[in-house]
Amino acid sequence: MTVLVVGAGPAGLALAAGLAGHGVRCRVVDRRPSAPAGTGCPNVWPRTQRALHLLGVDVEELRRSARSFTHKVWQPHDDPITIDIREDTDDGPWRVPFTVDQEILVAALLRRLAEHGVEVEWGRDVEALRPGGGGVRVRWRHGGVAGSAPVDWVVGADGAESTVRAAAGVGWEVTPFDQVDWVQRDVVVRAPRPLDPHTEYIFHAPRTHLGLVPLPGGRHRLFLAAPADGGGAPERLADPDRLAALLRDVSGAAYEVRAAGPAWSVRPRAALAETFRRGRCLLLGEAARVFPLPVQAMNTGVQDAANLAWKLAAVASGRADEGLLDTYTAERREVAAGLLARTGWLLTSSLEPEAVELFRAGYARRGGRPLVRTEPEVVLPPGRLVGGPGPAGAELAGRPLPDVPVVDHAGAEVSLAATVAGPWWTVLVLADTPVPPELYRRLRCRPVAPAVRVRVVGPCGVATGPEDLRDRSGRARRRLGTGLLVVRPDGYLAQHFTSDGGAAVGAFLTRALGGSDGR
Repeated sequence: MTVLVVGAGPAGLALAAGLAGHGVRCRVVDRRPSAPAGTGCPNVWPRTQRALHLLGVDVEELRRSARSFTHKVWQPHDDPITIDIREDTDDGPWRVPFTVDQEILVAALLRRLAEHGVEVEWGRDVEALRPGGGGVRVRWRHGGVAGSAPVDWVVGADGAESTVRAAAGVGWEVTPFDQVDWVQRDVVVRAPRPLDPHTEYIFHAPRTHLGLVPLPGGRHRLFLAAPADGGGAPERLADPDRLAALLRDVSGAAYEVRAAGPAWSVRPRAALAETFRRGRCLLLGEAARVFPLPVQAMNTGVQDAANLAWKLAAVASGRADEGLLDTYTAERREVAAGLLARTGWLLTSSLEPEAVELFRAGYARRGGRPLVRTEPEVVLPPGRLVGGPGPAGAELAGRPLPDVPVVDHAGAEVSLAATVAGPWWTVLVLADTPVPPELYRRLRCRPVAPAVRVRVVGPCGVATGPEDLRDRSGRARRRLGTGLLVVRPDGYLAQHFTSDGGAAVGAFLTRALGGSDGR
């Protein structure tokens, strides 16, 4: 089967990399002549790093070109509040956010695709789709020449004005924020005192919200939200002298600003597709939703790709029925809706005259703890792919597998969460005593054995196989208990069974894959 990905931004490239890694034949097309440079989101949150790892991207290599991003200082010149945004959850090697030029992230994804023999077809503009006959016929134009081709699946990652979404007849609800101007620009800042290179600085003044996000190379991403007030197009605010004057006004300090890249300005809007799937057409990234705060777009798009890639691969390869793809909408549209509500509120409340007082009051009410460090936690709802409460660690169902250090067969300490990447489900056998051979037979029996990997996690003498992991520190036992943990290919914990639940694991996986025989 062939999957056509329309749109070669970070979300589309991430999905294609995941599909190719699962052995699915895919094509990637984009109407633009080449990968664009500009002011794409530089922030890479921990959950996005985990998703990139699952999609086969070398996150540590990416980090070498990045700037670690550890703190936010709010109102730095007026009774400042400092927030540590390093996630104190179980994100292990990915708990520290970083910023990187989006061109570098795109280049890493393109390299990953090239490893699988996939090249982006730049300048190929999809004009129409005609579903039917168990696939989709796509009509496009390339180099002024019209053409068409049949494909099995189409994924629209082609932006807010998506051709795929329109052709599939998917409803699109838009909420404009015409009262707000949003501007962002890469700049070099001269500050009255040195700026910490790993800290974002946020300034509030009545009806103005401005921030400086640290970038590699001593630059900053300056973002500004200000009332539109009918004062012309938002790009009027992007002039470096104008930005410097606004920064001096909101901070009360002598800042100077020099442009270090192009500006991007917009009147924000929020939008959400009624579904992320219609037949053989799926939507991804800004074709599926648009956030009023751009920092969420790239991160959520890559996370959407990690959720979709393994599901579409399982269906395309015949290991699961098409109903599995309905869980993509069920799981990720809810995330988008929650983020849309949150980011819309943040945007409008940040321009309220009393925004400073409201923030300080809320921060004090929470005992000096941030409401959210980088992005809200995602907990997947119970359903076909997530079971109900288990015997222990029940609160983990629907959450990413917690990260704890374990030791592999070669004696190297590795991250437990980093060991579950791949095109398969993983059953972690958390054991204090040797695992009975009968349990192995039950877990590896048909119909789901080809799609499942079994790994024992336990002390020395228990974890003895080449794929087993030793819990030398005891942290896995303390954090996860004992029993059988079923982990999805995207690293989320699906269900927790008792140690004698081998048959139940098989039944759960058969249901998850839609009764497929795994061939």
